[in-house]
Amino acid sequence: LISRTLTSIFEMSDVGIIITNQKNKVVKVNPGFTRMFGWQKEAIVGLPYYEIVAPEDRDRIIKTHEKFIESNGRSTGEVSILDSNGNIANTLCTTLPLRHINNEKFLITTVVDITCRKKIEKSLKHAKELAESSSRAKSSFLAQMSHEFRTPLNAIIGFSEMMINETFGKLGHEKYNEYADDIHNYYEYH
Repeated sequence: LISRTLTSIFEMSDVGIIITNQKNKVVKVNPGFTRMFGWQKEAIVGLPYYEIVAPEDRDRIIKTHEKFIESNGRSTGEVSILDSNGNIANTLCTTLPLRHINNEKFLITTVVDITCRKKIEKSLKHAKELAESSSRAKSSFLAQMSHEFRTPLNAIIGFSEMMINETFGKLGHEKYNEYADDIHNYYEYH
């Protein structure tokens, strides 16, 4: 009963499952794996497992396979896998060693395609970088404008003080004094 149940789970799972032996060969894959990556079962069973791993991940995965075939540890991590057309799929793999009755060692690996998630993460990172760049540009613009406005406003405030204090003599009309007071008071307190 247990054997039939496990076989059913293996065959029916939408999660890809691949079993490799201590000689680095693929010994079994489930239909979920073949659907996900387009491989025909017959095309990959018997191949060295690393031939379906993207070149940039091969060395790391070979070392990890050797390490886990000898241990009883469990590993979860991202691996780039090649589909049957040679396209790279981003996956999340969990690997666990398995001993057979004859004391043979195998690794069973579950594989979940996370390519869409990785694309979304990349888009979000790009959007965040654009937003931060925009914010920096806005801050720079406001600082520049503040400086550009401050210089003439300081001159206006200075001239209004000179007019209020009648530094160069009487202004002549009371309205000038009123306007000078308005300018000076507005910019001095805002």
